[in-house]
Amino acid sequence: MSARTRCLAAALELMAANGFNGTSMRDIARAAETSLSNLYNHFAAKSDVLVALLRDANDELLRRIRAELDAAGPGATERMAAGVRAYVRFSGECQTAAVLSLSEFRYLTGEGRLAVVEARDTTESIFRGVIEDGVRLGEFRTPHPEGATRAIVSICAAVPTWYRPDGPLSLGEVADVHVRYVLAMLEAAELRSPA
Repeated sequence: MSARTRCLAAALELMAANGFNGTSMRDIARAAETSLSNLYNHFAAKSDVLVALLRDANDELLRRIRAELDAAGPGATERMAAGVRAYVRFSGECQTAAVLSLSEFRYLTGEGRLAVVEARDTTESIFRGVIEDGVRLGEFRTPHPEGATRAIVSICAAVPTWYRPDGPLSLGEVADVHVRYVLAMLEAAELRSPA
């Protein structure tokens, strides 16, 4: 594992436990078992560490969503179901990073904030595109595609704030339930049973 990777892994755990303001660069260096100067070789400021964590999380989310959409059938309903399942699974499997993305984003400013917003906008645009296709093809009857896009991303992003691996539903079951919610919200012509 590279020094940069160790630093990011340490920062993820520390910021998840103590928050952005409760974590220092010295704390990160100590937890990563590296020197403070080596940490500064990789990141000029603590905010740069947070930007890297949030960008990495969103890159992984995008990778998963795109892979599932590529493997899904051609219909908008199948593609939406695949995208929602990918997002929910990411939220449960990468729970620490997903929660950090929700809770600590507010501390970013300037270029770092813009970079993370751009990455998030890309995720939203993927779902918007599937919804627009579904409306055009008659698979979705929602009269509010923009609002539906925001709502879908929001409910998927909220999963890590309440999901527990030892809870009453498995992560796959949570994903299936969210697919039903989303298809109902979109007024899907055909509500599919969980795959």
